[in-house]
Amino acid sequence: MIVDITYATLLNRKIMLLLMIFFVMNSVANAQVEHLPIVHPVYQFLEHCEAKGVLPHFSLSALPLQRGEVQKALQLIRKSENELSEDERDVLLHYEHELLTEKRVNATLFHSSMPVNDSLPFFFDGIASNHEKAIYLQQDSLVTLFSSPLFSIESAFRSDSASASMLTGQVGLRMHGTMRGNVGFFLQVTNGALLSGDRSLALDDPRLRQNIKFAVYDSDFDFTESHIRYDNDWFYASIGRESRTLGAGFNHHQFLGRNSPPLDALMIGARTKTFEYRYTHASLLSLPQDANGQIILPGQTNSTGSDKFMPAKTLVMHRAAFRPTWGEIALWESVIYQNRTFDLAYLNPLSFLKSVEHSLRDRDNSAMGFDFTVRPMKNLILKGAYLLDDLIFSKIGTDYWSNKSAFSFGGMYALPAMNIAIEYARVQPYTYSHFNVQNSMSSDGANITGSLRPNSDEISLSASLFHGHRYPIRLLIAYQRHGANEIVNINGRDSIIVNHGANTLQARRPWDSEYAPFLGGILEEALRAQITAGFEIIRGLNVQALYALRSQAGNLMHFMQASLRFEDF
Repeated sequence: MIVDITYATLLNRKIMLLLMIFFVMNSVANAQVEHLPIVHPVYQFLEHCEAKGVLPHFSLSALPLQRGEVQKALQLIRKSENELSEDERDVLLHYEHELLTEKRVNATLFHSSMPVNDSLPFFFDGIASNHEKAIYLQQDSLVTLFSSPLFSIESAFRSDSASASMLTGQVGLRMHGTMRGNVGFFLQVTNGALLSGDRSLALDDPRLRQNIKFAVYDSDFDFTESHIRYDNDWFYASIGRESRTLGAGFNHHQFLGRNSPPLDALMIGARTKTFEYRYTHASLLSLPQDANGQIILPGQTNSTGSDKFMPAKTLVMHRAAFRPTWGEIALWESVIYQNRTFDLAYLNPLSFLKSVEHSLRDRDNSAMGFDFTVRPMKNLILKGAYLLDDLIFSKIGTDYWSNKSAFSFGGMYALPAMNIAIEYARVQPYTYSHFNVQNSMSSDGANITGSLRPNSDEISLSASLFHGHRYPIRLLIAYQRHGANEIVNINGRDSIIVNHGANTLQARRPWDSEYAPFLGGILEEALRAQITAGFEIIRGLNVQALYALRSQAGNLMHFMQASLRFEDF
């Protein structure tokens, strides 16, 4: 009898062990390692829930996140569903059905083997359903792979002293997935064209303005983003071209802003539940130079072609983040160098970049800073960031030009199904610039940092209303000031006659004043208000709308935009 009980006990233990191994392997296989692009609306909902205090040890200061990280966040929010309103629970359910594998139902055109939870083919019932749409789907022990079509048609209208309208169309494909629970991949390609209307209105969009085919060659426009990521317990590594933000904030991210072109970057990191260290080595695009070595600034002609020389330009960043239950504190440093191949001194992922830069003859542009997120009480969250570009201690408290910095600070209060945020951001004169313009904090002539130009500040009030659907109604009111340089036009080219440190691509010249008062120069004031909303007709098919009002220098501009999209987010 004793032998039988012992054998039964051992057998049960073996069965339990096998079951545990199975569930662990199954959970690893289903973990989605690939990144979720920063344009996904779930981030707006996560920010709202972060303010409500239901996401301990969580941060939105470095985006994008992995799909697996977002899945874990949604599961944490579900555990606190008693603290959510009915509308908030409805929004949560929408994202669970999209992002959680166990709740997702797919309609597929092609598939490797039909999973149990796929009940409809793509045509005809599937395309009109509220199931997730996929051209191709594979879910097995080896890989999770989704391939989805993209389509959008967008119209815009601007009413001011010179009214204009436009219509654009875009098609593409998005593919993402994870292999063996460790290797994530993502690829998105789109191609579009201006179907009718005013090209100058389309160029108001920063992405189209940075697209060479469209802006320079007057042709169509195409975009691509992709990455591969390896993740194993505490270590991860990735390489790819992605739109990214870095730095705690609501509308402003001091270290990498939303207006930055997508960065081609290699990233490695280590993380635990309460700590993360990340090393990034990114390729930036320098300004083109003609055959005589003269730099061609944005807006000038003949900026492309095989005869243009563009020196290699590289951004290196270190960031250490500490994440207690009440928020996050992160320290950050960077250096930009150019006109040489990979510098071995900067390839070391664990070093102090400022000292390294000094030891390399002070040729490069270094910066450092910190950002923080604090949840002092339920429903309230505070975020801020500080960037130090340069500092002369003996000149602190004066308007000395070389004391260059930027900062932002704001707070958000979460109400049931609604939040309200206020934020102030400021950039001192000459910040982001460098004596060598190729070392400025820019890529292809566009700022990679926060959305403000040097010698500017902005105060903004924003609100989001979650009404039970995927897309919240968002309102933004912002007042911005900028001290512009004094410029004269000579032979069709603008020349700076008095430099007030208002342009990232223009450093202080030897004859410029040593002092640059904040908002010195020609004061430009702008007030803007905008409202955005979206509605999903059926899963994947949605309409988006934006209305903006802008007042500057006595001129009033109305801007309206509407789009119809077939896209999974």
